[in-house]
Order: sequence, then C-alpha cells, then structure tokens
Amino acid sequence: MHVDVVTLKVDYGSGHFYIMMKRHLAPQTVGRIESILRMQRHVRTRGIIRTNRLFMNMKIGAVPKEKPRTSFKKGEVAYWIQSSAVCIFLEDQKNVPSMNPTGEVVNFQEDKIRKLPIGSIMTLSLASDEETESLLDDLDDLVR
Repeated sequence: MHVDVVTLKVDYGSGHFYIMMKRHLAPQTVGRIESILRMQRHVRTRGIIRTNRLFMNMKIGAVPKEKPRTSFKKGEVAYWIQSSAVCIFLEDQKNVPSMNPTGEVVNFQEDKIRKLPIGSIMTLSLASDEETESLLDDLDDLVR
C-alpha cells in the first residue's frame, strides 16, 4: 500500500474511473477526503460539467489553501474550497478560481462522462488496496 497516494473510485451509470490523490500536493485536503470516505464508506453526489470541468460536490469541512493554483492541465484533479467540490479538468485551463491541486484521473473515459445527463449520480469511495496496486503497476508499465 502506498501511503502517499489515496485512490478514489468514482462509479457512475455506465462505468467507473479512479482518482489518484497525492498527499504531497495538499496533505490536509487529501487527508480530510480520505477520512470522510473511511467513516462514510462512500459519498453520493451529482456530477455537473461546466466550463470543461466536472464538479462533484463533497463537503469536507474547513481546510486551508494548500499550494493553490489557478491553472490546470487536462486530467488533473483539484478541490475547490469555496464550492466544496472535487473538480476534474477536461481540458487545459488557465485563470480559474484558486483551487487545491490533489492529483489526477486514471482510466477516465471523457466521452462517456460528457454524455451523462446533467446531475447524474456519482458515488465516490476509497479504492481497495488491490485496485490501487494494480493501477500503480499499470502506470509503472506505461513509464517504462
């Protein structure tokens, strides 16, 4: 098990994808998200796409700004404190509201996500250790 990576599984109507959250990017934010998912087992939310970003509301309580950024690359994930939302960037973007970067998406099928009806239910949960190790192995194979 990697202690510096927290893997979330996001289930939606016709599939799922993963978010690899990296503690070094925003330790308190990632820690709070992990803690909530350990206590609640999962969080159901509605996915909304606006301005080429997928938003999933998730209240995690007060967290400070941690290395906030206003520009992100496609596939990066951030937590938007003001809106209490996990945000996935569907394209490179600059001059967005300040957000805590938290990681990146894996096994993301953007075309399927873009076709989902507005407000589709998405369920966030912690991925199993086996799923995390498998994803990390796959990523290692891509790098080699």
